[in-house]
Amino acid sequence: GGKVTIVEKQAFMGGNSAYASSGINAAKNSSASPDDEDSAEKFALDTFKSSGVDSESSHPANDLIPVLTSNSFDALRWARERVGVDLSKIGQLGGHSFARTFRPATGMAGSELIFAISKIIKSFVKTKQVELKMNTAAKDLLVDEESGKVIGVKVEGSSSNEKREESIYSNNVILATGGYANDRTNSSILQRFRPDLVKFATTNGKFATGDGHKMTMRAGGNTVDMENVQVHPTAFID
Repeated sequence: GGKVTIVEKQAFMGGNSAYASSGINAAKNSSASPDDEDSAEKFALDTFKSSGVDSESSHPANDLIPVLTSNSFDALRWARERVGVDLSKIGQLGGHSFARTFRPATGMAGSELIFAISKIIKSFVKTKQVELKMNTAAKDLLVDEESGKVIGVKVEGSSSNEKREESIYSNNVILATGGYANDRTNSSILQRFRPDLVKFATTNGKFATGDGHKMTMRAGGNTVDMENVQVHPTAFID
């Protein structure tokens, strides 16, 4: 019954997610699973091992990893049943002790998911439950001075080479933002947290400039693990 406004600064949806090729990692919750059977708990143990984080420490990963792994099979079910994506093929990738990476029999997982979700979104646009603002960049979070609550977002749209600003107010604001590695400006988040990596090329699209991170930090929001940036072998050469 809700009404949603989606703000997308590109002329297309999905960002880097559309390029994801490997698949979705998922394991069922089963604390009593045999040694030869996968479980969310074993998925979590693999993730801790790969992260290099001490599972007994107060690191944020210790709170986040169990959430990721224990909800992973529900996420897979949602993608299959609600979105309708074929994720019938399963394989074992690096860092996993079991085959738990689900992907389509044909095509890439990311593009298949984004295409299917886009179709659903556009069906809600027709019923006016969703307003889709393409070519519109989120510029700043609107914050109530007294309560500190986020009450909306200031956006800048462009059409026919004309830019227009608008404030969108809402009871709930969800940031579904991407990376920041393709920002080479003076306010680059990569330059701030990992200046040693600025010289590398990036597999991020040109749109991945950390807009969401920047406006969150300007509004007083906290960040974690900003220095943990993946360097992929395909980005060694520009």
